[in-house]
Amino acid sequence: MVQSTIENLLRHNRFAAVTSAALQPNDIIFRRLRGTERLGEPFLYEVKLATPNPVQNFANIPGQSLTVGLKLKDAGTRFFSGLITRLEYLGLDDTEHLNYVAELRPWLSLLEYRTNSRIFQDKTSIEIITKIFQEHKGNFKNRTIGRFPNRTFCVQYNETDLAFVSRLMEQDGLYYFFEHGENRHDLVLVDNLSSHETCKPEAVETHHNLRPARSLHRDDVILQWNEVVALQSNKVILKDYDDEKPMAELTAVARTPSVRIGGIPLGKSTVGAGSRLSGTAVVESETATTDVCSAVQETFIYPGGYKAKTDGDFYATIRAEELACNAYRARIETTARQIKTGVVFKAANPYYYGELGARPKATQRFLAVGNEFTVWGEVGDRPTGAVATDQQAECFLYHSTVEIIPASTQYRSQRRTPVPVIKGPQTAVVVGPRGETITTDQYGRIKVHFFWDRESNKDENSSCWIRVAQNWAGKGFGCLLIPRIGQEIVVDFLHGDPDRPLVTGVVYNGSNLPPENLPVNKSRSTFRTHTDRGTIADYNEIRFEDRQGCEEVFLKAQKDHNVQVGNIYAIDVTKQYLLTSASAAATFGSSIEVTPDKIRLSVMGASGPQAIEISAAGITLMNDQRASIKVSGPSVIINNEALVVT
Repeated sequence: MVQSTIENLLRHNRFAAVTSAALQPNDIIFRRLRGTERLGEPFLYEVKLATPNPVQNFANIPGQSLTVGLKLKDAGTRFFSGLITRLEYLGLDDTEHLNYVAELRPWLSLLEYRTNSRIFQDKTSIEIITKIFQEHKGNFKNRTIGRFPNRTFCVQYNETDLAFVSRLMEQDGLYYFFEHGENRHDLVLVDNLSSHETCKPEAVETHHNLRPARSLHRDDVILQWNEVVALQSNKVILKDYDDEKPMAELTAVARTPSVRIGGIPLGKSTVGAGSRLSGTAVVESETATTDVCSAVQETFIYPGGYKAKTDGDFYATIRAEELACNAYRARIETTARQIKTGVVFKAANPYYYGELGARPKATQRFLAVGNEFTVWGEVGDRPTGAVATDQQAECFLYHSTVEIIPASTQYRSQRRTPVPVIKGPQTAVVVGPRGETITTDQYGRIKVHFFWDRESNKDENSSCWIRVAQNWAGKGFGCLLIPRIGQEIVVDFLHGDPDRPLVTGVVYNGSNLPPENLPVNKSRSTFRTHTDRGTIADYNEIRFEDRQGCEEVFLKAQKDHNVQVGNIYAIDVTKQYLLTSASAAATFGSSIEVTPDKIRLSVMGASGPQAIEISAAGITLMNDQRASIKVSGPSVIINNEALVVT
């Protein structure tokens, strides 16, 4: 039970205080807070504290919340709240207090402790991220305003939940920061400049020549200003391919936005460069060197990761804005407690004002994209002999180094999170609607269940439609073999991308055995189909026997065998040609036998065998009961009773 709030602690003329439900707040002496924050990344705080008594339930502290409160100039409070992910006991100091260091991270960092492989279908990145955040019961606010491409098939493959949501955000231009309260922190998901709030007070004075020794008398000012400008590609070109629309032009082009700083646009011809007091002056017109650079300043990426032109335009724009963020960066050292990651403030770049020595006015707005800061305990809270030797640390109760960009520049996170690559094929099983044995679409694609997919119901919703590689494929011609439900298939991935599977083969397993008795019939090469919903004996087959002395080509049609010949149908038989047609009843059947010296036609019926044999010796009719010869028109009929001529 928390006995008092941070506000109560700060009322006692304290600059900063710490509280936690897991600790006794009145016993905690705050020594130091060091923190690192950046847009689109989890924060990391390191809190050093001391207590007169040992921390109770030391082993159960990780996972508990801890908050540091920092008093602001206007009597408000800035909070730093997080979950204790690590607690280290440092021992006794010379005041006989027990010293500890607590590592604080956001709830988002807990996503790093779950690694998963799963499939999301027909969802946007926001929908996927929201689902995962809800599974972890994290506090978050969605302040995005854009519309994001629908992801037909999106795979998390052997990734932590943190890595998965991070790469989705980086791909779609999403990023986040945290809003802190006492014992609470909320992740704020954004995608637009309008989502950033202005800090209060908004204007921050720039004192470029203020020495650290004087800073105790000048809180909440900018002490140092460093900046860098750099060349970037001036356009992004993406290209991709849609197998359903193979002739579609899917090239997307986006130009890198120009970044304006101090009235000077970077990346274009500029004016007013003479107003700079230091640094390299920007030329007033494009030169031959600029033309040479522009000729090669483009970023081409294939595949772009989309199948619709509008999606390609979206992704190209995101990448171009990502490049623009690197065109200009400034790093300021400040004691301004109100500047935190994700807020917009107004300041003056000391390099961009006219009169030397004049105080620059805070007129330009900047966005804080990163922050490294230290909050020191007050002198009375520091152990004897433990005061930091760093000159600035002795002078500041709060000091930070903030990375900033112009507030007019749309921030996009750098693509630091690797996309998983599946190196090599894997197997899966064909699935479909219950009760079906074959399922496909107009392109001959199938649905599959991956063995690593724990959420699949092994039905038609287990995957997207996946193409099947055939030995030959053309416009209205080629080979067509559709894997059946229950077969184990081999799946490869285009460019190693888990989102782009391709079926490349089929394999046997312990349930699906080969059609031949192996290894006994190892000399046979067999192609056997299976009648849809038939028994194991119902199939069509073509078989090649290569055992010496028994060579054979065997063809079986389960029902009908139709041959269509456009011109000549020729059969060349060396020894014997035998054609037999038999009914289900053993007493009925017919056959044609062709040998080099004769042709014999036989019919077996209820009255016995009937046959005609043609040879070099003549024509022989064989019949046990009756023989007849019928000729249309004038005819001759011969039987065992009479000879009739008409």
